[in-house]
Amino acid sequence: MKNPIILKLCEEAFTKAEALCGKKSDNGRATFLEDELRRSQVSISGKSLIAYKNGKSSPGKEVLDGLAKFLDCESYKMYHEKNKTQEISEEAQTKKRSSIVLWILIIALGFLLTYSILTPKAKECLVWNGNGYQVEMCSGTSLEIPYKEELLDFKQMFPCSGFTFYDVDGQPILWYDKSNGDVSFFNLLGRHPVNKKTLKPITDTIIEKYVPDCNSLTEKSNNHS
Repeated sequence: MKNPIILKLCEEAFTKAEALCGKKSDNGRATFLEDELRRSQVSISGKSLIAYKNGKSSPGKEVLDGLAKFLDCESYKMYHEKNKTQEISEEAQTKKRSSIVLWILIIALGFLLTYSILTPKAKECLVWNGNGYQVEMCSGTSLEIPYKEELLDFKQMFPCSGFTFYDVDGQPILWYDKSNGDVSFFNLLGRHPVNKKTLKPITDTIIEKYVPDCNSLTEKSNNHS
């Protein structure tokens, strides 16, 4: 039995029977109901009443009317109309509450989206640390440049004569800048991080003139130690 109004009718009848007879068990209440219905010329067993209450079978019209009268209702039809109206009202209230909750969620979501759009986000910048770029939160200083992921691989190099300056195709793999007599080397093409001049590809002339001999660097290191 799937009809919720019939289930409610049976449940209310059992509840009233408990109040009248003082028995809490299904068998006790069903026996009391059986006697009450018999007085109304309705013949039904307590076992069947329990089955109706548990939704395992459906009562006929005579039993429905008898249960309705036991609940002080003229007939099951009247009981049905009364509870159907109440059910529709409860359903409407449930839908109304759901609509209110939905609108609250929509408004809250709209507020969060507006807040996230209008609130300035902290931006990341790159700052040269002498050997490479490091990521910092933008503060507006002149040393900062806009964040570019590819610049994280941009490094200053300190080659000596044993360094490999060209790839297998003879293309340079180092770039340099010469300013005020000083030459600095970098591993990628780009701009000098300080003076912003465009770097040039390394040449044999630059290597011979400005790249130190590895042995001399080793000797200097040993002397300092």
